[in-house]
Amino acid sequence: MINCKGCGMMKLDTKSKCACNVTKPFDAKKLSKKTKEEKKPKAIKQVSEKKKERLKTNGTEGEMFKKEFLKREKNNTNYCMICKCEVLKEDFVPACIPHILPKSKYPTYRYFTNNLGFVC
Repeated sequence: MINCKGCGMMKLDTKSKCACNVTKPFDAKKLSKKTKEEKKPKAIKQVSEKKKERLKTNGTEGEMFKKEFLKREKNNTNYCMICKCEVLKEDFVPACIPHILPKSKYPTYRYFTNNLGFVC
């Protein structure tokens, strides 16, 4: 039994190939990550006109969630849907507000405030 020069795994004989398919001596430069010269910068995603208009009228979902939380906190209706405990302001994160009807199937109810719930 012989060790592979590329990965160090055991081979049966000198003619058999290893799973790493390295037949030449181990070269760390070839197996290392791409150098800075070889990396290409990624393109910046463009925001569509439709999304720009939606952001102007409704703002982001995070902003909407914060407004909704403050409104429900004044009305004392900021309770968890599951365990019925109060969701406090210091514990609030936008992930605490799920959509009751999924946004993917019902996009018209995405910004509908009655479609939002609280969880802790």
